[in-house]
Amino acid sequence: MLKPISLLFRGSLILRILIAIVLALVAYYTIPSISKHAAILGQLFITLLRSIAPFLVFILLIAAIIRADSGTNKIIRAIVLTYIAATLISACISAAITLFAPPIHLNLTGVDASHVQLAKESSALEVLETQFLRMFENPVKALVDSNFMALLTWSVFFGIAFRFCKQSVKDVLYEMADATGRVVGWIVQFAPIGVFGIFSDVLVNHGIAELAKYGQLILLLVSIYLVIELIFYPLVGFIFTRKNPYPDLFKCIVVSGIPAFFSRSSAANIPVNLKAADNYGIPRSVSAFIIPLGANISLTAAAATITVLSITLAQSLGIEIHYLSALLACVIAALCALGCSGVPGGSLLMIPIAASLFGVPPHISSQMIAIGFLIGVVQDSVETAVNSSGDIYFTKVVCDHYGISNDPNYENN
Repeated sequence: MLKPISLLFRGSLILRILIAIVLALVAYYTIPSISKHAAILGQLFITLLRSIAPFLVFILLIAAIIRADSGTNKIIRAIVLTYIAATLISACISAAITLFAPPIHLNLTGVDASHVQLAKESSALEVLETQFLRMFENPVKALVDSNFMALLTWSVFFGIAFRFCKQSVKDVLYEMADATGRVVGWIVQFAPIGVFGIFSDVLVNHGIAELAKYGQLILLLVSIYLVIELIFYPLVGFIFTRKNPYPDLFKCIVVSGIPAFFSRSSAANIPVNLKAADNYGIPRSVSAFIIPLGANISLTAAAATITVLSITLAQSLGIEIHYLSALLACVIAALCALGCSGVPGGSLLMIPIAASLFGVPPHISSQMIAIGFLIGVVQDSVETAVNSSGDIYFTKVVCDHYGISNDPNYENN
């Protein structure tokens, strides 16, 4: 009896979301009454995501800061710094392109413009002053009120403090982070049902024309990913190697990016990147540490996703975006990318943090998370491919710069 229901949670998540989109379209044109009442499924999914997001951000960032140990090896330090710098610069590139591109105004369900009136009238300095004061709110209250700026601040403080604790305490925090990620994974499995409700609600309230805006958003994101992959990555490679970077980059796209595109998980692509590192002659003492670390902190495309969707959300609400606020949002997006959950669409759960810098309350920004799952059929695959190919590419060019690739004496140095 439960077998038909269990089938909803098996197989490829992407395929199930595609089926949900098709079913929503069929229901809209054949049984409109179902579409009108399906909105509650989307609201339930959004509520689940909004409820878990504050604690997820808090615990994952603490765990990420505790794990952020680059060791004493100068090669590893150089690769880690490259990862972090590339993530920040990617966020800035994304913000610049989004702000100069024609704005995409999405229709959000049940949003009262009065909620964001203060943000419209504030100057950049006033916005920063308000956010600065909110950064030090009581952490418990911040969890209850979804004050992501305060959670970000306290997670940094606690993360640094826990670095001085015993390993057993750190292990408990790692387990808590893993357990929280597992709960998020369970919620994500409901994404097809949520997408069915969200998409049905969009069709009923805004019609089929709204799909064109989602298409524009996908095009904007993919275009930015390509700029990062085909222009920014080669520039980094040239700085390190002083030679044509494209042959090595294309090899990394083929051996790492394509598998990551289909797996949609940087963590699942770690064995692929480790094998690629061996083929490139990168010492195992470097790759065994840096490749798994890169899957967690080298998330250039994830930072781009957080930045683009946050700015698009603010533009959809008619909020004036000051360049100083946008720059701060880029820094926050890069930091959030370090703590993204390993589940598909993990970067989407970080959107409320960056969006809060523009004065967008969590109950509104959670709608952008839902839209992110809707467009994730394409977006998340490309994002993962760019992230994973960047991991192995940055590792290779830094190792080439220091001359340790294919160096049999390095392990004994």
